[in-house]
Amino acid sequence: MRIDESSGIVLLEGRGPLAFEEWEAQALAALALPAPGRRRFLSDRRHLEPAHFFATAEGILDFLRRHAGALEDAQWAVLADAGSAAYEAIRMIEEGARAFRVRVRVFIELHTALPWLLGVYDEAEVERLELWIAGSPR
Repeated sequence: MRIDESSGIVLLEGRGPLAFEEWEAQALAALALPAPGRRRFLSDRRHLEPAHFFATAEGILDFLRRHAGALEDAQWAVLADAGSAAYEAIRMIEEGARAFRVRVRVFIELHTALPWLLGVYDEAEVERLELWIAGSPR
């Protein structure tokens, strides 16, 4: 987990299979961070293995339901490969989260996820954040 101090975006990354317990530990750690203003989370799930992801998605929906109050001011963007099992499961989460008034949205492109999180398109800021996410902070 990394935090961009300027934008407040919390980046959660994962590779390999994703067990719910691992996801929950990351989510709880992210929620425990101080949040001046709106909480902004970006989960990069483009490198996940599909094993058991739908079961993990059910656990995530239950987590969002249980923590809806803490997430009411949050935006959670999730990156996934189009057509992957992770993408389909995250679409299920996106739909289900609406019932709890939690804003989760799945994206296949980082350059469309970032403006949604920021609430505005700022080309320089999007470029800076893309470099930061790639591991090359500017």
